[in-house]
Amino acid sequence: MLIVFYGPDGSGKSTLIEGLRQKIPSHELYHFAPILIPRRPQLLSKQKRVEAGRPYGASAWPTSLSFIKLVYYILDFLAFRVLVLFKRLSRRAPKVYIFDRYFLDFKYDKERNRLSLPDGVVSLCYKMFIPKPDLEFYLVGDPSTISSRKNEITIEEASKLVENYKAGATQELGLLVNSTERSIDECGSDIFDQVCEFK
Repeated sequence: MLIVFYGPDGSGKSTLIEGLRQKIPSHELYHFAPILIPRRPQLLSKQKRVEAGRPYGASAWPTSLSFIKLVYYILDFLAFRVLVLFKRLSRRAPKVYIFDRYFLDFKYDKERNRLSLPDGVVSLCYKMFIPKPDLEFYLVGDPSTISSRKNEITIEEASKLVENYKAGATQELGLLVNSTERSIDECGSDIFDQVCEFK
């Protein structure tokens, strides 16, 4: 079972994921990508690094390097697909794989990922190459509350991200979770119920 969490920083992803992990005995957690191949290849090492504490503190890479980065991550996810198959054959596969962010974050949060590619390119690559989740949770909420939780994100940035994730949930038939209107415990309980129902 593959479970994906999307949402801006400050929406409660880490807390909700940790709560879910405590209730699922057999699982593996990944952050954004499997990281089966080394990150930050040499050809990108000279690019400007993101300003400390500011995920939106650097300009986007040019289109050519953005595409190379996208392909690099595609290869990582393809390697992950092979790894899952190998674990299943060897009967060592966990029951659940959990991702904190996933491939479509390249479309929902371009500024953070510093990509300058059309949404259609990201969507096509996702459709063709990336393993599809069984459940997708999209964490949204009040932008001012999200910004106050993560001071490095402005209210304007939080507002844009919330709208992007809401649109993504609609397009991908994901499950919206408003983590600012209700308590984390309530949201966590609903998420666990959805996981149990899917099983």
